[in-house]
Amino acid sequence: MRAAKGRADGARRTTLGTGTGTGTGTGTGTGHMIDLAYLFENDLFEPLDAVQAGLSDTVTAYWSRFAATGQMNGHDSPAWKPFTTRAPYVQRLASDRIGPTDFAADHHYAFWKALAPSQ
Repeated sequence: MRAAKGRADGARRTTLGTGTGTGTGTGTGTGHMIDLAYLFENDLFEPLDAVQAGLSDTVTAYWSRFAATGQMNGHDSPAWKPFTTRAPYVQRLASDRIGPTDFAADHHYAFWKALAPSQ
């Protein structure tokens, strides 16, 4: 999957973070299209290190399995459980941990919601 090549004119190179995915580790943390570096080789991104390459393999396995079977889970990766109101967790795909995480808590949802004007 990491075979596509290309470069947008004037684009800057981005170093990917291997931290928690919250922007507090090294590199850029998470952001729009940052996951593409884990799927395709591209001059926009620095080459993946060994830890990032391992995460790339895991993400590719999840996506490929879902495309082939409609199921995310397999024997070779941590279980991806469904999001429900009783278990409101999403799957965290980070080099330091893969598994369920509380999206609202991780992204300080209550704080941001308090800043929004009420409707």
